Amino acid sequence: MIDLELKADFARAAETDALADALDYAAISNRVIAVCDQSRFQLLEALAEHLATLLLAEFSIAGLRMTITKPGAVEAADGVGVVIQRP
Repeated sequence: MIDLELKADFARAAETDALADALDYAAISNRVIAVCDQSRFQLLEALAEHLATLLLAEFSIAGLRMTITKPGAVEAADGVGVVIQRP
C-alpha cells in the first residue's frame, strides 16, 4: 500500500476551484501504478526512492511524504513499511 502526501502550490486551484488548475491526481496515481507493475524492487526503500525521484521530476510538486507498507511481511505484525520525505 502506498500513501502520498504532496507539497505543491495549491493557491491557484483553491482560488479558481477549477480542475485545470489542480494537480492531476489520476495521472500521478496511474504513474505510480505503472512503475509498480513494471518494476521488481527487492526493497521497499529502493521503490520509495525511485518513485520519489520520478514524481518530483515529472509533476509540479515541490515535495512529498510517502509511506509504503507491505502487509503480512513479518509474522508478528500487520505489516512493515518505510516513510520518506523530500523537501
